[in-house]
Amino acid sequence: MATVRMTSDEIRNGPSMMDWDRVKALKDEDIDFSDIPEATDAQLADAVANRAARLGHRMMAVDEFSAEYIRSKALATRQTQAEIIRAMVARDLASATS
Repeated sequence: MATVRMTSDEIRNGPSMMDWDRVKALKDEDIDFSDIPEATDAQLADAVANRAARLGHRMMAVDEFSAEYIRSKALATRQTQAEIIRAMVARDLASATS
C-alpha cells in the first residue's frame, strides 16, 4: 500500500472521502452491534462530548501574527503553546500587582 502525504490544507479543503448520503440515510436499526455492545444508560450519563471539553480545554480565535508568534516561541523553548500562553498571563498578572 502506498503512503499518501497531504498537508492540513489539502485535508481540510479537499473532497470528502465519506459517503455522506449513505450516512444520512442510515437508521439506528441498520447499525450492526453484533461485535459492539450498546452503551448502557450509566455510560451515556458519564459521556463527554469531546476530549478537549473533558480536559477543560477551550478554543479561542487568534490572528495569524499572534498564532505564529506563540508557535515560534513554543518551538524555540520546547514548551506547549498552552504553557507559553500561561507564562505570558503569569507575567502580566505579576506586573499588574506590583
